[in-house]
Amino acid sequence: MRNDEFENEYPLLLTIGLICKVIGIVIVIVAVIGFFYGISLINDYNSKTIGVILIFSSLLSGLLFSVPFFAFAELIKVFVRIEINTRKTNKERREEMIEESEKQQKIEKEQRKREQDEAMEQRMRAQLEFEEQMKNWNNK
Repeated sequence: MRNDEFENEYPLLLTIGLICKVIGIVIVIVAVIGFFYGISLINDYNSKTIGVILIFSSLLSGLLFSVPFFAFAELIKVFVRIEINTRKTNKERREEMIEESEKQQKIEKEQRKREQDEAMEQRMRAQLEFEEQMKNWNNK
């Protein structure tokens, strides 16, 4: 699913997700810059310890602080997609129920028509029998 399919419904949530993703990217960029700066400090004899500390702290802090932002951005997208899918499923189910109801009403209407036709037929047969009995009675 693309973002534009649900942008109109949840623009603020998607904006928050985008902001979280950008913050995560910025943290990764700062961590990479710190990593390369730490590598450049290792080449300097007086700053080897500081360079190693900077490399490890950049990698560790970059991972620790960027991953939650990326995860939160993806979580927002998942929630929005779940809501859209739920709405779509409910709409489809509602349409199915309407179709089923219409079919049931049609069946019931046909059943009533059949019952009315049978009742009319019985009345006509009874009327014919009555008329025939009357003819037989009059002929006697």
